Amino acid sequence: MCGRFAQYQGLADYLRELDAEQDVISGSDNVPIGRYNVAPGSRVLILHQATEGLRIAPCHWGWAPFWATGKRPAPINARVETVTSGKLFKALWPQGRALVMADGWYEWVADPHDPER
Repeated sequence: MCGRFAQYQGLADYLRELDAEQDVISGSDNVPIGRYNVAPGSRVLILHQATEGLRIAPCHWGWAPFWATGKRPAPINARVETVTSGKLFKALWPQGRALVMADGWYEWVADPHDPER
C-alpha cells in the first residue's frame, strides 16, 4: 500500500482557509499547485514556524532518523498515540510542528479481483 495525497490549490487559498492572523513568508503568488497524485519521497509545501515567522517552503515528504535511514522506507505518517513517545519521531517532536496543506488523501490498495493492478 502507498499513501498519496493531493495539493492543488494556490498558497493564498490555503492561507485564507486558515484565517491566519500573522504574515506568512512564502515568496510565491497564488498560482494553483495542481498536484493530484503526490507520492512519498517527493517535495511538498508545508507551513512551519521559522525564526522570522511563519514560512511556506517545500519539504521532502517522509522522514527517518539517521539510525533508520536505508533500513525501511521513510515514514509518511504517525499514530497520534505513539508519536510523542515512540523512538522514530522522538527527536523530531520537540523541534516544532508543521502543517501540510492537502486537498485530499488516499491510499492505493491491491484489487483482490485483479492482482496485477
